[in-house]
Amino acid sequence: MGTVRRGGEGVVVSPLVVAVRRQGAVVPEWLGAAVRVLLGLEAVMCLVRLGFDVLEGELWAQAAAGRVSDTDPGVRRMLASWSTGTADNALFFLTAAVFIAWLYRAHRAAQSIAPGRLTNSPGWTIASWFVPLGSLWMPYQSVRDIWQASGPTDDKRPRLVLAWWLLFTVARWSGLLTGGLATALRTDPGAEVGLYVFFGVRSVMEATAAVLAVVMVRRLMKRQGQAEQVLDDEWAVPA
Repeated sequence: MGTVRRGGEGVVVSPLVVAVRRQGAVVPEWLGAAVRVLLGLEAVMCLVRLGFDVLEGELWAQAAAGRVSDTDPGVRRMLASWSTGTADNALFFLTAAVFIAWLYRAHRAAQSIAPGRLTNSPGWTIASWFVPLGSLWMPYQSVRDIWQASGPTDDKRPRLVLAWWLLFTVARWSGLLTGGLATALRTDPGAEVGLYVFFGVRSVMEATAAVLAVVMVRRLMKRQGQAEQVLDDEWAVPA
């Protein structure tokens, strides 16, 4: 039967002990795949919503100018865009739930890889998303710390994580801005151009943030997998 020991400590440990210590720490591959698929669908949905937003903005501009009536077929297109918006919201919340579950497991994996490197608990990593004002930067810090603890320490400021967070945050707040702005501009026949610009920028930013999140999840899981392999090599010693 093989034995394992922690290199340099001279302590022989059963493989069963190592398995128990590591159980639940590694992020399941299916969870990483699920969050990447959902993020990819979110990016596609953002582009679909862009098309519907353009149609809806054009319809409202024409209605404000008196060029269409409430019974125009364009109204049905607007209703279709609302139903798509409902699907978009459902996909967003599902993606957010799976991403948070993945992030929780990634935090635990980072704790296993580098004990003591992370100052926050996995629970606080999740709770930081719901802290008023603090949610503007605290989730980024949590993801950045997980990234740093999951591999070589030379990557002090991961640009991928920063780029994803900046785009995600700006897109999120611009969504609130464009919603209110669109309501005000729809009474102006000249609002069509403004709606094209604001809706377009918002949707493109959201789609780009989702794509960057896919890349980030993939690279972080690869980073943790490599670190876990190093730990396995340190522990495993033939009898």
